[in-house]
Amino acid sequence: MANTVYNNFVLENKATDLLTTKVNARTLMTIDNQLAESAGMKKTINTYTYTGEAETLAVGAGSTANKRGSIAYVGIDYTVNRLQQAFDYYDEDAMKDNLIVDYMMDGASQVMANKLTADFYTAIATTTTTHGITGDLNYDGIVDAIAKLNTEDEGGLFLLINPAEKAMLRKDEDYKSAQLGEVIYNG
Repeated sequence: MANTVYNNFVLENKATDLLTTKVNARTLMTIDNQLAESAGMKKTINTYTYTGEAETLAVGAGSTANKRGSIAYVGIDYTVNRLQQAFDYYDEDAMKDNLIVDYMMDGASQVMANKLTADFYTAIATTTTTHGITGDLNYDGIVDAIAKLNTEDEGGLFLLINPAEKAMLRKDEDYKSAQLGEVIYNG
């Protein structure tokens, strides 16, 4: 006995991926929730650096004048922006396809994430650091840059490089030698 079926069509839903990068840039930046100003306003953020030197003194002795600390700051002006992404749809659209609003919300949030990520990388490109690697990217340069950080725990450090630089670094003889002990130890 044959089945009786009615003519229908298959509707498959899939949204294309709008994200320009899979790198979660939010882990690379500090979110400042204090920037609660109106769009277009300027906000100055001061970055302070304390300079001083500790000294060992006898009981009752005061510190010497040339060992006293001082503070300096650099102020950077930021323009407060408002970021939004709007979309239009009709109730009839949502009744015909109940996923349209969900996909539009996903798309809008991805477009905003793309803008924030692009703005983040633009800001990095205009920033200079005293702990950066100068010259060619190689094992010695990375070791010297880490030494400038003056940190005991290197576990949380990372390096932002492109795939070609990563390949170049992995071909470095010093890198290969450093990894040899780990490969032998871990199998």
